[in-house]
Order: sequence, then C-alpha cells, then structure tokens
Amino acid sequence: MSYTPKIGNREESRSFITAFRPRLLYSTTFLWSALTCGRLTAPMLEQLTPRFTESVIEFTFLLHCAIVACIAWYGGSLADVQERKSSSWGWGRLKVLGSALSIGTLAFLGHCLPGYMRGIFPNESSIWVLAWHLIMRSIYAVAFGILQPCLDGLTLAHLDCIKGASTSDFGKERVYGAFWWSVGSLAAKMGIEYYGFGAIYALLGMSILAFYLSAIIYLWGLNRDNTGAFKPDGLKVARRQRNHQHESNPTSENDVVLSNSMLLSMVVQSRYGRALLFFIFMLAIGLSGFNEPDVFFDVLAASSTWMQIPMYCCAPFFLKRYGPGRLLINVGVAYVVCVIGSTLVTESEIVHVLILEALHAFFYAGYNSGGVELMARMTPEGHKSSGQGILAAFTYCGIVSGIIFGGYIHRSKLMFVTGSIGLVVALVAELFCDKELSQNENESPTGLEGKLPDELCPLIKSDSLISTGSEFADEITEGYMRKLKYDSLQKYVKDW
Repeated sequence: MSYTPKIGNREESRSFITAFRPRLLYSTTFLWSALTCGRLTAPMLEQLTPRFTESVIEFTFLLHCAIVACIAWYGGSLADVQERKSSSWGWGRLKVLGSALSIGTLAFLGHCLPGYMRGIFPNESSIWVLAWHLIMRSIYAVAFGILQPCLDGLTLAHLDCIKGASTSDFGKERVYGAFWWSVGSLAAKMGIEYYGFGAIYALLGMSILAFYLSAIIYLWGLNRDNTGAFKPDGLKVARRQRNHQHESNPTSENDVVLSNSMLLSMVVQSRYGRALLFFIFMLAIGLSGFNEPDVFFDVLAASSTWMQIPMYCCAPFFLKRYGPGRLLINVGVAYVVCVIGSTLVTESEIVHVLILEALHAFFYAGYNSGGVELMARMTPEGHKSSGQGILAAFTYCGIVSGIIFGGYIHRSKLMFVTGSIGLVVALVAELFCDKELSQNENESPTGLEGKLPDELCPLIKSDSLISTGSEFADEITEGYMRKLKYDSLQKYVKDW
C-alpha cells in the first residue's frame, strides 16, 4: 500500500514493502513432512528389513511419539532462546527450524545406507540392521519434535507483528501446509507405484532444497521490509496499533525471560488453562485410536487432508466470532460423532463415508487451530514457540497413553470407548470454561491490584504481555508477571 501526503503544492509518495508471510515455510515444511512421516512410512519400513513386523512398526511409532513428547518442550524453548540471541528478527527461530529439517533429512536418508554397505550389514535380517533403523527413526523423531513448535511459534510471532493481523489468522497460514501435505502424499504414492520406495529419497532431496529456497526468500523478504514492523521499535508500534494502546511502555518482549516450568505454571494456575491441557491430552488419546477414517476406507486416499483446507480458511472467522474455547468444544462433539459413525458405517456407503470424512476434517483442523490460538493467548510475547512446545508435549503424551492403553489402531471397537471419553472431556471443558469466564467478569484474577504503589504500575504493566488478544488470558499473564516483577524489585531494594 502507499500514501501520498500533500506538502504545499507537492505530493510525496512512498510505497511500503512488506515481508512474505510464513505460509511460504508451511508449504515446503509440510511437503517434507508428508514424505517422511506420512501414511506410507509403515510400508516403507516393512520393505527395509523382514524384522519390521507389524508389532515392531507399532513400537517404532510409539517410540517416535514418546521422543516427540519429550523433546517438543525443549524444542520450543530452544527456538525462543535462539531468537532472543539473534540480532535480526526471525533469524533465530528459522535457524533452529532449518537445523531440525536438515537433521531429520539426514536421519531419513540413513535408512538407505544398509543397502549400500553390505560389508558392515551383510544380512538385511540381522538384528543390527533393525537397531540401525530404530536409531535413525529416533534421530528423526528428535528433529520432528523441534520442528512443530518452532514453525508454529515463528508464525504466531510473525502474525503478532504485522498490522491488520492477529494470531487468530493462524489458519490462513496453516492451510498452505494442508494443501502441500496432500500434494506430497499423492506424489509419494505415485512415485512408489512407478519407481518403488527409492522414489521417496529423491522426492525428499527435492523437498529439502525447496525448503532452503523458501527460507532464503523469507529472510530476503524480512530484510527488504520497510514498514518497521520487524524492528524493535516497530514491534511496539504494531502492537499498540492492534490493541489500541497509546501509553508509553518501557518494557519489551526481551525484558522478561520465563523458564519452561514458570511458563507452564503460568498456564495451569487458572482452571481455564488446566481445562485446555486436559482437553488436549484426552482428545489426543482418542487420536491415537482414531487417526483418520481412511484407516478403514482406503479408497479415500488424501481426501481427509483436502477437506481440511476449507476449515483452515474458516477457522479465523470462528475464532474471532466465537473464541477458541467454544471452537474446541464443538470439535470434541464432532469427534464423538465421527468416531461412532465410523464404527457403524460400511465401506459401501460412500456418501456417509464422505460426510464423516468432512466431519473429521472439521475436527482435525479445528483441533489444531483452536489449541494453537488458545495457547498463544496464554503465553507472553517472546515465548510463542515455548507455549506451542508445551501444547505439542501434552498432545503427544496423550497419543502415547492412547497407544499403550487403547490397544491397536485397527480395533474399531475401541472407538466407542474413546468416543465416550471425548464426550465427557467436551462437557467437562465446557463446564470449566463457562465457570471461569463467569468468574472473570465479576472478579480480577490477579489478586495484586491495589497492593502496589501507583508509580510502579507503568513499570509493571507490559504492552508485550497484553497483546495476546484475550482479555482473560491477558489479566492472568499480567498478574503473574506483576508478581514476578514485584518480587524482583523487592529483592533489588533489599540487596541495595
């Protein structure tokens, strides 16, 4: 856009160049993910060695989810730490993202080494060959655990900076990932049919090169951006414009650094935050037993991912109009209906199958959009990746628990159990949300107002901490940080 202010009899024009959106990174990253952890991973493992039986493959996926659950917490924090150390906006998180994809690519390509190193691995059915592949999958899981919170945190921070956007627009960026995930799945399927599983390695090489190119273009866009939104001063201006804040504020997002334990305690100190994590955990348990309807209906191919695209496009509207809490409640109800319907509908009833597929797409896309948005509102600026790391950790902990206690994924009778759990969780979450929100209207959750002198309020009130878009989460965050800063100030005065 441009403006032409009149100066006397002259008109001076200036055009603003804005940075590229993170959707560019989502496209190439999800293309890479579809090739490395898509639905064709299990058939690929089976042909690597005869020791990859069905039970061993299930154990491999369980190990993958367990590693992601452990590493996601650290991965998000690592991205935020590197971002604070970086002299330019976005470089820190993007460096961690690129490193994770590079390590994951090398680990995935490591699967083909036993076939070319017969001197070291003379027998493909040897236990050492199986151990090698398990090590490669473990290294890949470490990289994957860092990937998700880093990319989501970078996207949320980007949306939080630019004018005319907010974290509720996350779905507009994520939709490109869903599209290219579908493209990657179809490309991998066609490549395997014509050239065998070796085609995945060639496609993987092209996808990682595409990511490097997209990262270079994204950084180039940040450097050529002249709006000032991605400069330290420009960040404050953009947040004030979005939140209609006009008072001066000496606190920036880098002034306060929270550890993972402090950030988690800040989230769970309210019943609203505890309800969110409980909902995410229990719904992930159901996801482990019911991932996609095409597990039962192979004719659907990548239709589930294709149907997620409209939901991601509509997610910002639902989030802004109804909020993430109500969206997650509707997602829980949709999950129950989808699960029970999938156990009753046969493959011949294609119309009902497609309806359930669309319902599943609504459930999955709404689950991602609502969870990401709600966690983003509960975490302060400078800790977006850490917050998403906590969300991913709870999600994969639920998946691991579901795999262990829920049985094998193909046992459809378990869908009734997980569906009932999902219904109970939805009702409990709704009860917590309504009760907490009603209390928020009548009383302040900070509990510290009026206890501090008025001259300390400008120091304590942080513009970066109240820019999350949710009044309830803002008050909790501000109250928590108010207490931290008050304790630090008391310690400083005492030491002095």
